[in-house]
Amino acid sequence: MEKYPNGPKSISNTLGSTKQF
Repeated sequence: MEKYPNGPKSISNTLGSTKQF
């Protein structure tokens, strides 16, 4: 579900947030 491995969105996924900024 990581569509942004090279972006700040990846950090959000690490926190457990499924929010796609």
